Amino acid sequence: HDIIQFIPTKEFQVSEARSAVGHLSEYFRSTTATWRTLMPVFNASGTGSPPPPITGALPWDVFGSQSIFKHLHDRNGQLLFYGAPFSSATIIHYIESLSGGPLYRYDKFFSGTIVTDTERIPVQIQYHVRPRGQHLDYDWDRLLTEALAAGVVKQVTDGSYSLIVASVNDMVSFWLQRLAQDPFYLLDPETRAWVVPKVQQLGRRLVLTDFEPPQHLQ
Repeated sequence: HDIIQFIPTKEFQVSEARSAVGHLSEYFRSTTATWRTLMPVFNASGTGSPPPPITGALPWDVFGSQSIFKHLHDRNGQLLFYGAPFSSATIIHYIESLSGGPLYRYDKFFSGTIVTDTERIPVQIQYHVRPRGQHLDYDWDRLLTEALAAGVVKQVTDGSYSLIVASVNDMVSFWLQRLAQDPFYLLDPETRAWVVPKVQQLGRRLVLTDFEPPQHLQ
């Protein structure tokens, strides 16, 4: 369920909301899955034993200790890109959070309601967002090339068909090592050109009020 869907409606309909990442995942969700996580953004469906329920005070960190990414990390899950580009690797945001939080994004909070079959649950989520009005992207071609060279990911290509697979643990370890050496490692040249001097000028991570009015949540 994409954040673009959650923000305007301020609701996450657990049983009804369609998958935002394609027909294959939606088919699995609607025909096969036996559970779905309650996180309004980057939730997951599956079979077998579900992840532990989300507990604790609000806000919930979308990329934090109770996210689906942490669950996959704990279980050394596998990332499979089947008909999807490497640039769809949203695990990148979890790894940014593990590194201490990306210097080039800032935290923002969104409130709404989770709607289950039996109750309505008020929720607030924390999400590190792109700076408003600025170009920010990752150097996906370089990142894939370097991950392949390091043996972190495997790729099979046959004409227009491409399959990429990697273990979550390998991806986390590899990118955390690179981020420890260079906190801007993941970024493309156009982003680095403005982000590096901006962060050096500020002497800190970006915050919301660098780019947007102060946030007032109800």
